[in-house]
Amino acid sequence: MDCEKISLALIYLWIGESNDAKDIAKNCIETLRDSITDIREKIKEVKIKVEDEYLLPYYLRNEGINSDDLVKLGLYELARRIQLFSGDLKSKEYNSIKYSIINNGYKVVIKGFCKDCNGYKFKELKNGFIVQLDGLIYGEVIGNIREEDLIKEIKSL
Repeated sequence: MDCEKISLALIYLWIGESNDAKDIAKNCIETLRDSITDIREKIKEVKIKVEDEYLLPYYLRNEGINSDDLVKLGLYELARRIQLFSGDLKSKEYNSIKYSIINNGYKVVIKGFCKDCNGYKFKELKNGFIVQLDGLIYGEVIGNIREEDLIKEIKSL
């Protein structure tokens, strides 16, 4: 299965690297496309037969639908939604940190990802904060701040 990087696609989508996320989702969809149609048809047939919802797992097992098939279906749907919701945003990169900055005039939000970072780190700024948890970075600053200063604060975590 070519869906091992689907969690990385979610991270890319979160930071704004939507082209990479779209490519990963496309590969996953192409891998699963053929097997998904059979699984969906079997599930539809079983749902028609089932009188009570609690009997659905029993009938699915009797028709040969196992947990692997359900995981494939779930991965396919996740990849399809990643592909639908990826836009034309582009993230920036500084050393090993990929990030995007959203400035709405009052508050600056930074979302980033660092492959080499581990653990939990928190830094309180004069007018905001930055949090890093196992490579995911999130920060908020009230007011104006230069992008370079914000990156320096992240690197000092």
